[in-house]
Amino acid sequence: MLQLRINHSALVFLLLALATFGTSVFLMLFTSLSSSNSMMAAAISIDLTITTALFAFFFLKRQKLNLIAIGPVFIALLVISSVIIPAEQQSTLLFLIDYVAPLVELTVLGVIVWKIYQARQHFLSMEGGDFQRKLEVVLMETFNSKVAARLAGSEISMFYYLLFKWKRDEGFTYHRKSGILTILIAVALIAITETVVVHLLLVNYSPVLAWILFFLSAYSSLQIISLAKAVALRPVYFDQKQLYLNYGWLIQTDIDLDNIQSIAPFKAKDDEDKEAYLFMGLMRGSEEHGVMIEMKEPVKVSKLWGVKEATKIFLPIDEVEGFVGFVVGKLR
Repeated sequence: MLQLRINHSALVFLLLALATFGTSVFLMLFTSLSSSNSMMAAAISIDLTITTALFAFFFLKRQKLNLIAIGPVFIALLVISSVIIPAEQQSTLLFLIDYVAPLVELTVLGVIVWKIYQARQHFLSMEGGDFQRKLEVVLMETFNSKVAARLAGSEISMFYYLLFKWKRDEGFTYHRKSGILTILIAVALIAITETVVVHLLLVNYSPVLAWILFFLSAYSSLQIISLAKAVALRPVYFDQKQLYLNYGWLIQTDIDLDNIQSIAPFKAKDDEDKEAYLFMGLMRGSEEHGVMIEMKEPVKVSKLWGVKEATKIFLPIDEVEGFVGFVVGKLR
């Protein structure tokens, strides 16, 4: 479960934003504004939009969250204001919509373009590492959020392996003996067939539902195909200090060689205690041949659905003896 820790200075601005918004809404809903009371309507319009947005901006800044979010927040405040402020009292609001809102949108767009440019330059300047690791470093600096970086990195990597990656990187493979590629491709073909059949059955009854299910199923099928390619093309690899474990774009972790306590051939079984170690694969029954790596200190393993800490990791690997010998040689 994700928890957001709010520091004290950020909390002050959050409370100010909520208080300003709440007070403005209360005054607008429970105070009758006559046409002669335009000054009060203008003040409430400014507080509902500009003042609340400024407090929200400083909250995001103090909390070190992505400041780009202020754009959607400001637009949402304008929409809410247009609903609760009477039409005859919206002269100030219309000015904000016509002149301030486009300025905010252009500013946010400019910041996004600049961040994309910076991210691209940073990505191109990075040496070593594979595509997804470098991408997540750049996204972390851009979004300032590990969760956002991981999710965005996985989605971008999905399309990268689906459309652009065709050559396998150097390293130890983990897909040949398990038959996991055959299973994934079979699942993808079944999903594609079911997608077409369900679409043809539903399209005459509910075209909207049929097309929604079609696109969702098609996207899932593309994800499976991309994962199959990534499993084949993104192996486990080393550098002088670290061991980089991968399972397609789905699972990954980095282990310092100095943190490895032991490594040995291991056979994972379905009836074993699944909490005794972290299984770095998809199917225990198929991917049972590999190695058990035990660490001195826990390492964080990134998965599409979250991050887990582990001191023992089972890694499916094709050349078990060769991999163990290589790691042991690195440790000496």
